[in-house]
Amino acid sequence: MSKKDGTLAWKADLEKVRFQSSVSHSTPLVWRDQVVLNRPARVSGHSLKDGSELWKVTTTSVGETTLTAEGDTIYAAFYNVGTDPAGKAEKTPWSVALAKYDKDKDGKLSKDEVPDDDLYFLRRVGVPDSVPGAH
Repeated sequence: MSKKDGTLAWKADLEKVRFQSSVSHSTPLVWRDQVVLNRPARVSGHSLKDGSELWKVTTTSVGETTLTAEGDTIYAAFYNVGTDPAGKAEKTPWSVALAKYDKDKDGKLSKDEVPDDDLYFLRRVGVPDSVPGAH
């Protein structure tokens, strides 16, 4: 936004990256002459003048935590819920899941047929199964 009158100064399209289903971004950090973004799979610096990308660091993070800076250093926190080996859930074979949950016997599993407390892709270590949305 323009400091003078609040009008839009520029708009830039961001390159699509992995984890695009997660489209949120952190609060931008204005650092020196740049706007720095933390978004899925990347931290990047953009020109304050026109929004062009000046640099990027790729990550495996799905998080978009707010950045902070001190002097020449930018700090970012990253996470990826699937990286803890202790949290990987044993995969249920399709034939077993179908036999157990396919109530209408159509050969498919709908969301209504699978209980919320089973068939995990991952489990958050140290979080009880009773916590809604924990896994």
